[in-house]
Amino acid sequence: MLFFLTQGKSKRELWPFSKHHCHPEISIICSDKAKQCVGVQNIFSNAVHKSTNHSIGEFVSTTDPLNTINALENENKHLIKAIISTRSPDHVNQHTALHFYRRTRMMNIPEDEQIDLFMKDVSKVYAGYGKENMEMLEITIPDAESEGIGHLCGGVVTQVCIRRYASNEVLLFVNNLKLDDV
Repeated sequence: MLFFLTQGKSKRELWPFSKHHCHPEISIICSDKAKQCVGVQNIFSNAVHKSTNHSIGEFVSTTDPLNTINALENENKHLIKAIISTRSPDHVNQHTALHFYRRTRMMNIPEDEQIDLFMKDVSKVYAGYGKENMEMLEITIPDAESEGIGHLCGGVVTQVCIRRYASNEVLLFVNNLKLDDV
């Protein structure tokens, strides 16, 4: 599961991430009936969009129990509780990173082994004198034009760069994402 901090939730801001990070042959997309999700299947060649209507209390489809985003909504609920301070985007990013580290990396580790794992992970980031530390790489944020879906989203967007941590090509979190509001 990847989480991105964005400045808004329009199609122009969200769809490029879906197009870039989902397998091109994705067959089913599940979402709620939010306006920015309508038509999302059109960015993939053979996808079907299934949605639930949260405004009427439908969180799991009555006709298709696999049509739900409850796991994602549950994770968001835990993340919101974990964010102690929203004073700055850096605070939000720090709380988000810590939350997902605890919820994914430490999830099934016995409590007495967690400090050892944490210290091993820190040593990968800060390897020590004379050793190679984990490296920060610059990558380009996918936008509607770079993903070839600008005609489906409308408006214009500014190309910007984000940072990611390079460790087995895993994107941990995004910092300072700024896109024009459409």
